Amino acid sequence: MPFCPQCGEKLPEKAKFCGSCGTPMPKAKRAPQPPPGAPGAPEPPPSAPLPPAPEPPAPGPPPPESREPPPSAPLPPAPGPPAPEPLAPAPESPAPAPAPKKRSALPAVLLVILVLAAGGAAVFFLLKPPSPILEVHLEGHDVSALAISPDGSALASADNFGRVCLWDPLTLRLVREVKTEASNLWSLTFSPDGRRIAAGGSRTDSRVHLVETRSENASVAMTSFGRDGINAIVWLPDGRVAVGSGGRDLHLFDPSGEPTATLLSGHSDRVDDLVATPDGRTLVSASADRTIRVWNVETEKEVRRIQPVDSAWAVAVDSRGRTIAAGLEGGTVQTFDLATGAGIDRFDTREGIAIAAVAISPSGERLAATTKWGFVYVWDLTTGERVLMVEGHEDSAFGATFLDERRLATGGEKGWIRVWRVE
Repeated sequence: MPFCPQCGEKLPEKAKFCGSCGTPMPKAKRAPQPPPGAPGAPEPPPSAPLPPAPEPPAPGPPPPESREPPPSAPLPPAPGPPAPEPLAPAPESPAPAPAPKKRSALPAVLLVILVLAAGGAAVFFLLKPPSPILEVHLEGHDVSALAISPDGSALASADNFGRVCLWDPLTLRLVREVKTEASNLWSLTFSPDGRRIAAGGSRTDSRVHLVETRSENASVAMTSFGRDGINAIVWLPDGRVAVGSGGRDLHLFDPSGEPTATLLSGHSDRVDDLVATPDGRTLVSASADRTIRVWNVETEKEVRRIQPVDSAWAVAVDSRGRTIAAGLEGGTVQTFDLATGAGIDRFDTREGIAIAAVAISPSGERLAATTKWGFVYVWDLTTGERVLMVEGHEDSAFGATFLDERRLATGGEKGWIRVWRVE
């Protein structure tokens, strides 16, 4: 039993300090053990019996050699994990591509800008320009005039090189091309049966050129009308052809009879355009003398004179023979009552450039105009509202004709013919 080395108090076994004086007890020193087999060494405990050896396994591939060191040899220190290689800098990832912009549900309206002004607000709409539903390009075919056949089965175009081309109005497929003797052509018209075309133009060749539409015959040149060229031509239902010359007169002649013509005089300057009412009894002419004149074909007399606000370059008459549309040099289109000459309405273009051609739809409800800058306009004659405005051609657009109530054909000097849908 241990005793406190300080006060001699008797202490219990394994006490770590004296309970009376608190002196810590010294740790007991372990006696050195003799080596195994030496005299006085303790006998080792008997070893447990070994279990029976297991039966040898079935023959197979030899087991892999053990890589562990033998039990008697000291184990070498386990190799540590290999030092990590320095990481290469990660390549910079490309910037994400911008997400595609969604198109607006209303593609026609691209931008709406509200501008507040004193006393109110102004709204401006930037519209996506309409596209033609059909178009065709013929190299070197500088279109100077367009005409649709009476039955609507053929579209004809004339150009500044004396050619007449026939097209399928449904597909704009070129059906036939005829080179006349004229150096250039400025106007053309179909015969009432649609079998022939009369065309004229050049100041160096003031003749009417006839082209067969259903045969391969060459064109035939008729009698010359002065030395000032032919600016306008129209075929009347009675078979006669009316011609507006670059001079000041109108001529009426029968292409199947004697090459003589009736002269209608009255204008004091060149005649720029000429049109007839559907019954062929009335002619309407536009002149650089700033007048529009109405003529009675039977009496061969002028019956009415209309004074537009500017010189008229183009005229058209509706299918009922009641309304005249005049395209003016200053970019305005005026409509007049044919019976009285009274003004009905006025339509202004945006750019104020000369009107090159005008046309009225078969129902008389739509008015179309093209300009020398290639713009195409369509207005509703019943409401006065503009229903189409587009820069339809890269240069002057001298041809315009309705193929039907909803399709308008236009031709430009760059060789393009385009068809527009009119809603």
